[in-house]
Amino acid sequence: MDPSNAEGQEDQQHLLKSNAERIEHAYRVASQTGRPDSVVMVLDVRDPKARGIAEALTSRAEVERVIESRQRDGLVPTEVLATTRESALNVLTAITPSVGELLAKSSPAGSFLVEVIAQGGNLVVKRPIPN
Repeated sequence: MDPSNAEGQEDQQHLLKSNAERIEHAYRVASQTGRPDSVVMVLDVRDPKARGIAEALTSRAEVERVIESRQRDGLVPTEVLATTRESALNVLTAITPSVGELLAKSSPAGSFLVEVIAQGGNLVVKRPIPN
C-alpha cells in the first residue's frame, strides 16, 4: 500500500472525518459487548484490499449491500467495522507489516485505534474513547 499518495491521504482523512459518528458507534458497541480493545476499521470498499478485508470480516453479500445503498445515497461505499485486535492483526499484517507492528501494541489509556484503508493506502489514528 502506498501511503505517500497525496490524493489517497486526502480521501483517508475525509473518510475519517465523515464517518466520525459511525466510528464512535462501532467502538461503543464493541466495548459494550466485551471488546474494549477493539480496532475500528473504516474501509472504502472500492479499494480492492479494503474490500477483501470487509468481505473477510463480514460477507460478500454484506459488502454488496453497502455498495448499493451508499452509492444510491451518493456516498462513498464505506464499511465501518469494529473487530478484535487479533483479527485486525491477522488481516492487516499481511498487507502492511508496519501497521501490524503498531496494532500489536496496546492502545494508550483513554484511546482506541482506527484504521482507514482507501485509495491503495492506509491511515492509523488514535481516537479518544467516547463517553
